[in-house]
Amino acid sequence: MRTVTADMNELEMVFENRDKHFSYVLDLETGRVLMVRGCAYGGDVPEEMAEDLNLIDSAPAERFLPLGADGDLRPSVDEAHEFVEVVEDSKLRARLSGALGQRHRPFGRFLDLVMDEAGEADRWHHFRRRCLRRNIVDYLKSEGVSVACDPLPEFAPRFRTREHLLEGRESIRGSRESNRRCHANRDDRLTHDGQARA
Repeated sequence: MRTVTADMNELEMVFENRDKHFSYVLDLETGRVLMVRGCAYGGDVPEEMAEDLNLIDSAPAERFLPLGADGDLRPSVDEAHEFVEVVEDSKLRARLSGALGQRHRPFGRFLDLVMDEAGEADRWHHFRRRCLRRNIVDYLKSEGVSVACDPLPEFAPRFRTREHLLEGRESIRGSRESNRRCHANRDDRLTHDGQARA
């Protein structure tokens, strides 16, 4: 098993973008991902791509591993079932399970429901990236390559940030209300003093 240090973000991009215009190879010496022309590519070859093609042609065949040609590694129904198991809201979990149990476009129905829930959509995107990385690691292992890379950061819900913003807004409202009461009390005192002098 050969160990290669690579940028997992680049590898994610390779397996996400299944574009026939371009092909990708992994340099097993440097860990770089090289983009070269695919079967549907047309037009002139950019200078950087031409240099990479020359490097590939002149190097030993075992130095470069073609990527993305042996199937779709993107998460689908199986990973969606995994995701449903960790959904905390029981009603949403039941709806998602029901969508995945449909005979017609179950994964599409699942995504429609997830995307309607802002917090769960963020959670799904993070879960999906984790599954894709796992699939990439397994694929590379099947090719005799162990990939070393930085881990995916922990999931941080965006709604927590919104909660802090809401807390800040409520604090501002409280300060404004306190100032309003102070001004009202001062005006009452001034009115009372003026009446007393009169």
